[in-house]
Amino acid sequence: MPYLICPQCDHYYEVEPGEEFAHCECGQALIQVEDLDEYYSPQMESMAKGNTFTEEMAYQYHDNKKKGKNLTIIGGVGAILRGAIFC
Repeated sequence: MPYLICPQCDHYYEVEPGEEFAHCECGQALIQVEDLDEYYSPQMESMAKGNTFTEEMAYQYHDNKKKGKNLTIIGGVGAILRGAIFC
């Protein structure tokens, strides 16, 4: 039974005879494969374009973590300066 896989959110759909659709719920175009192992093999992963949903979420997490660290440093410096000015 063939499958349609969304490379954006890494969701797959089993295709029943007579069913046809070309886009995932997220709007991304789907890739058709005959077997899920065909897509998820290491060779196919290296051929995939873009990031999977999990990779994108990990990137956003690390980016937000870095921004939070920077804000903490700025807040600490601001508190020190305020203490120095008003004391």
